[in-house]
Order: sequence, then C-alpha cells, then structure tokens
Amino acid sequence: GRTEEDRAEKMAAFPPIFRLGMAERARVLGDTGPSAPKDWAWTDVNTMNNASNTADAVLFIYGIEAQACRDVLAKHEAKLGRQAIWTLLTEPSRKTKDARTAMATAAPGSERDAPMYEHFGFRDGISQPILRGTQREVAAYDKADVVEVGELLLGYRDGSGYVPMAVTLPAESDPGDELETDTPDFPSRFPRFTGSQDADLRDFGRNGTYVAVRQLMQDVKGFNDFLAVQEGELKKYDGLSDSIGGEITQEWIAAKMMGRWRGGASLISRPHEMTGRKTPDQADNDFNFATDDPQGLRCPFGAHIRRSNPRGSLAPNDPKQAMIERRHRILRRGRPYGDDTSEKGMLFVALCADIERQFEFLQQSWVGSPYFQGLSNEPDPITSGPPADPDKPFVFTIPTPSGSVTMKNLKSFVTVRAGVYFFMPSRSAIRVL
Repeated sequence: GRTEEDRAEKMAAFPPIFRLGMAERARVLGDTGPSAPKDWAWTDVNTMNNASNTADAVLFIYGIEAQACRDVLAKHEAKLGRQAIWTLLTEPSRKTKDARTAMATAAPGSERDAPMYEHFGFRDGISQPILRGTQREVAAYDKADVVEVGELLLGYRDGSGYVPMAVTLPAESDPGDELETDTPDFPSRFPRFTGSQDADLRDFGRNGTYVAVRQLMQDVKGFNDFLAVQEGELKKYDGLSDSIGGEITQEWIAAKMMGRWRGGASLISRPHEMTGRKTPDQADNDFNFATDDPQGLRCPFGAHIRRSNPRGSLAPNDPKQAMIERRHRILRRGRPYGDDTSEKGMLFVALCADIERQFEFLQQSWVGSPYFQGLSNEPDPITSGPPADPDKPFVFTIPTPSGSVTMKNLKSFVTVRAGVYFFMPSRSAIRVL
C-alpha cells in the first residue's frame, strides 16, 4: 500500500551501502567462514530471511551501575511493547564483571576515567580523529589527527570540500519545522537527478551520522597459545636477540603484532622494552611512520595500528598523503564484554559520514588486505579471519636490522558474531520521528 511506498521513497534518500546492510557486504568486509552472516546472533533487517535475529534499532545506555542500565532498558522495552533481541552489558575496564547482557554499558564510578583494555590485554581507544573547530583541536599538540566536521557528521564539508550525501524528506514530513531546509547548492559529489533545484525538502540527515556496530568474539587462549609457540620458533633464529637489542619474549611478539605495548606505549617511542622490565604504560600517539620508522624496524608494516592508520607511510614523499589518509578515518569506540566464565569479545562501534569510503575501505583495503603496503599473504595479525585456502596459512613479517623474520601459520583470533549498519539521527531528527 501507500505506507510501504512512502517508506521505500524515504529509504531511497539513504546511500545504497546503508540500505544493503552489513550482512550483504560480507565479501567486502571479509566476513567469511566462521564469521559469515548466516551464523550471526543479530544483523540487518530481512537479511538471510531470518526475522528472529533482525535488528531495527540499537539503544546505548550508559550508567555507573549495571542494574541502573537494566532498569532503563526495561522502561524502554515497556514503552515499545517489544523486547531487545540481544543485550550486552560491557565495562570499560580490564575487569568485566557481567557479560549476560549490546545495549547497556556500565562503568564503575571509581574507574570511569581509567584506561580501557580489551581482552587480549591491550589498552584501547588511544588514537581518535579530532573534529576541526572543537576544543580538542585547540588543545591538540599534533594536528595530524584533525579532520573536517563533514568526515564524521552529515551536513558539513568533508576533507575534499564536499558535503556528504544529504538524507532528505518532503516538507510535509516535518510539520513542526524541526529540520533545516535542504540546500541543493551545497557542493556535493552526488548529483541530484530528481527534483528541481528549488524543491522544498528537509535535511533529515544534518548533524546525524552512520554507525557500524559489530560484535567480535576474541579467542584469548588461542592468542596466548600462539604467542608461546612463536616465541619458541623465533628463538631458533641465530643472532636475532642481538639484532633486536633484547630477549625475544611473548610480550615483544604481541607488541610487534599490535604496534603498541599492552600499556599503550607505541613501538616508535619504546622499541626495546622487554618482559622482565616494567611494561610501558604511558600511551603516546605523536609519531609519523614515514619519518620515524620508514623501514618498519620498530613497528612492522603489517602491524594492526600501522594498517588502521598508516600515518604517511604509504607515500612518504607525497604532500597529499596525510589528507588522503584523513579521508578514511573513523571515530571508533569499543567496549569489552565477557569474563572467564563466558564468551569474551569486543563490541565494536564506528561512526563515520560515509560507510563505504571510511569504514569499509579501512576494513577491506588496509586492515583485511593480505597485500597491504607490498606485503604478501599477510592480513592484519590481530583481527584477520582464517585463510580461504587452509594449505596457504597467513604469515606475519617482522623487519630487523639483520633482515626480516617471518612468523608462520598465523591463526584467526577474532570471529564476527553480529553486525549492523545504523543511522544515528540528530536531536531534531529524533523529534521529527
């Protein structure tokens, strides 16, 4: 009927990637094998024709105590007349007390400002983009992380000077005049073939953004077992300890895979800390791979943080490289869930104005690519899935002054358990809804 036509017409204002949903982008994102959408706990509407695990909306509830979050969730469920199909209680600390319940986040009051650690033991949330014009930009010593507002929020110019694709509604859908009038004269890389230039449309998307939510299960035991095996293998290399300036340890191997020590210090600032000394706990983010580590002798080319934010290393002599890299930044926030008695993992949340150019490009071309920066058969050592061909296991290369060493038989430590693309509306858009 007309209701379905109206819905289809309004949904057509959203980008095609968003309308398809995360599950339909599995091949692009590398969600295959155990991470395939057919096994997800919850996903996009109508995906795989399974109505029991489709999510229409996500609700984040932040509170000091877990029970307070549960109480708020119960109130919303009562108002909606529907129950959440999946809930997860998380905490931003190393000690996750309750993993039963994704829409509630509890932080102990005494630890609200404490560093957050994920289950592999690494400090999380260190490197984030900074919006131009905010107080964080004024306070930032290094301006390399400053991005244009349009990279994260709809309705503003992005790093190329364009305004992201507008999400518009007919004027009659906004009887209270909550939304701003859409302005077709904004410079946009998306041509408008329908409607006249003076069409009276409302900008429903302005001040909103897109959110990628993924539930990632972590195989902590498998990760630790892998470190133990590789420690023994790398010690077989003659003269390797002398070459790297210290003993080969599991902490050193883990730091090489991540690009940081577990406490957050980068390998750029602290390249030689070894187990037996105090593990660096001073997080730092003021470095550039192109100038500080062009050969990857400190932070390997395939390390997780070098993939997710190359910092000039892809084209060191190109002055436009920094601008290009900033075009693929996302505002990321993770929350660990689970404990020793249940599944452990990370609730991954990423905000961006362009899902395809930012989140999907990052996942496909930098993090998941086995050929990133000239590497071969070498995807992200922390988050990659299993190889398509079991007879060709992935590897991880560690450059040293005496030549590169190769860690063989890289395992898969992270499994995608759920995922959805959501639109986060502005307060004005919520009032219209």
